[in-house]
Amino acid sequence: MSNLYSKILIVDDEVEVCEALKEFFIDCQFKVETANDGEDALQKVDAFEPHCILLDIKMPYLNGIEALGMIKLRNKDVEIIMVTAVADIKIAEDCMRKGAFGFVPKPVDLDYLLKEVNSALERRKINLEKQKTEKKELDHLKEESLRFQKQNKVLNRDLYLALKFPFRLLAFNNPDFYCHCDNVAWLAKEIADRMQLQFVWRTALSAYYHDVGKLSLPNDMWEGFSDKWGADKKRLYRYIPILSQEIVQSQAELGSLGSIIRHQCENVDGSGYPDGLVGDKIPLESRIIAVANVFDEIMAMGGRRNIQQNMHEGGKVLDVINKDVGKKYDASVVQVLASIIQSLRYKSTREMEVALKDLIPEMVLARDVITQGGKLILPHNTVLSVTTINKIILINKIDPVSSGFYVFS
Repeated sequence: MSNLYSKILIVDDEVEVCEALKEFFIDCQFKVETANDGEDALQKVDAFEPHCILLDIKMPYLNGIEALGMIKLRNKDVEIIMVTAVADIKIAEDCMRKGAFGFVPKPVDLDYLLKEVNSALERRKINLEKQKTEKKELDHLKEESLRFQKQNKVLNRDLYLALKFPFRLLAFNNPDFYCHCDNVAWLAKEIADRMQLQFVWRTALSAYYHDVGKLSLPNDMWEGFSDKWGADKKRLYRYIPILSQEIVQSQAELGSLGSIIRHQCENVDGSGYPDGLVGDKIPLESRIIAVANVFDEIMAMGGRRNIQQNMHEGGKVLDVINKDVGKKYDASVVQVLASIIQSLRYKSTREMEVALKDLIPEMVLARDVITQGGKLILPHNTVLSVTTINKIILINKIDPVSSGFYVFS
């Protein structure tokens, strides 16, 4: 075996010993450096980066056993052979526990020492190759994991878009219901993303379907809870989370959303429904939907129906929600909502009203386009195309648009 590129550091307080060993190992084609105490050895370890160290145990200032531990902290791959005139089995065992490769007594048998050094270097080579292989395997696993995560993210997003499509259809009969679900889903996703939830799309999809139980109720109950209702109506309204859970769990693709949707109306203090869960017993996704839902409801009362563009105006709504933190709402979720509002405070996009004749492709609708008959033609955030503009023109002749045309400037 060629030792041409192998580096040895010889550490001994006896200069004559260092020089004799240095001459021997140079003749054996090693690169050699020497040090005469432990402190000098530590500096040489950093500068010379030896592959093997011959380390005398008895030295002034910093002895070999102390230096052994410190060297291993600096360079775990270097092999260290302890050299000593004291034949003490306990000292030898202590050195081996601290990471020494071997233990050679003085006076040194040079042939035996060379054999030990070559064995140490061979072990170092095997360990480095093993580490290299393990690193390569780990890097491969990381690459595969990242690739899988990217694929999974795409699949989750595609599934999300497919499963929310029914709401796009529903929008043409009940634009307010669609708008609320769309807003809650968008905000829930933003919160889940900032909280680094593992399944962000599941949270968004649960938010889309959170009110689907209302579809089985009389139309006059779709607008929200009313104190004027009788006891039976109030009881039925509180049953919506269970109805929603029942509907989604009937479909395999949506089954995992059931528990999240069921517990969206629980309060963190246990006063909610349907099961009176408390604090962390409520799924985090449910706590996120609860905050996103009330935020959109309050925004809607002020005529803010496009919360993606109106988040910067949510400060007053946040003040209302903060009054119930620790009672109804999770403090950590509300804190994230506050950070979203803060980050968008100076990013508002102005809207302007335009005439029908001035609509052109690539404009983005700032508000829903609704007819006098209450039909939704196009939802907000739609990017106009030639087809969609022609659609508006044709329908406007039959059922005139009452909402006006608002686009982002």
